[in-house]
Amino acid sequence: MSRNCPVCNSNITDYGWLMDFKAPDGWTTPKRIHWLSCADCGMVYGDGDFTQADLDEYYKKFYGYGLDYPENVKRIERDADYISLISLKNARIVDFGGGDSVLLKRLAKHGYTNLHSVNVGDKFPMGCDVIYTSHVLEHIYTLHDTMLLLMACLKDDGVMIIDVPDSTALLHFCGQPMIDFNTKHLNHFTIRTFLDFAHRWGLELHKLTQYTLRGGGAMQGVFVKRGNFARDNHNYIRANMKDMLDNLRKIDYPVNVWGLGDITWHLLANYDLEVVNYIDNDPAMRGQTYKGKPILERPDNDAPIVIMAQGQKSILIENIRNMGIVNEIVEI
Repeated sequence: MSRNCPVCNSNITDYGWLMDFKAPDGWTTPKRIHWLSCADCGMVYGDGDFTQADLDEYYKKFYGYGLDYPENVKRIERDADYISLISLKNARIVDFGGGDSVLLKRLAKHGYTNLHSVNVGDKFPMGCDVIYTSHVLEHIYTLHDTMLLLMACLKDDGVMIIDVPDSTALLHFCGQPMIDFNTKHLNHFTIRTFLDFAHRWGLELHKLTQYTLRGGGAMQGVFVKRGNFARDNHNYIRANMKDMLDNLRKIDYPVNVWGLGDITWHLLANYDLEVVNYIDNDPAMRGQTYKGKPILERPDNDAPIVIMAQGQKSILIENIRNMGIVNEIVEI
């Protein structure tokens, strides 16, 4: 046995037990599995005298894809509808391990064409916008190598949707004597180890859903592949602030500035406008001054009003017009 923990790669375990299996003649499923509990992260996983190639041979020859009952079909179709809401029509979408993919057939009806079903032995496309892997990762012995491949093929800011059995729910609520410990499920995730696993691979959780499937507990994580968060934020802010400052520098006439939020503070720290009035209706601004001028609740002149707000811009404009103020409005 040589398998380390598939979540944290530790080789230290604090609990384990053996299970023997007698499969049909010629099947390459494991004959004995040593179930192990990682001492460092708590992940439970299977090891033994078998390889990923043995498992792949079984999956190619004998294994169905669990699509023979309506509950599962409807679940996957709902996932396809969700993907259609978050993805552009030219998105490259992969169903990893989905067989004759229900997901991709549904997405084709939504108008998607860059669709790929990847199964045992298939080449994985690069530059994926969405990778969907439903009840697959619990089957994979060489999970570390598989994740290396998936992450290499997923774009930065790409979405990975992962469904796996919820081992905690299976233990407490399923009522099945062997729970989910069989020759096909080698990785047993709890919510904690599932999220830890994703985080270690650079996946940020967007949404977690728990559900039941054929009476057993399951969970789905929608994750986004993160790049360099600090660098990406800096580049985004710098590019947007440059555009706004360029627009601000075009103003060479007296104006009123309406809205004294952080973005205005930042822009006015980098460029001096000729300002007649500073205006803000926030009660915290009453009686305050800005650059030595009193902050007013409405302008006392007919100079244009400059607005530098972010999310509140449309609300500010609506409020200005509702107050009967007819000054020209300049949006930055």
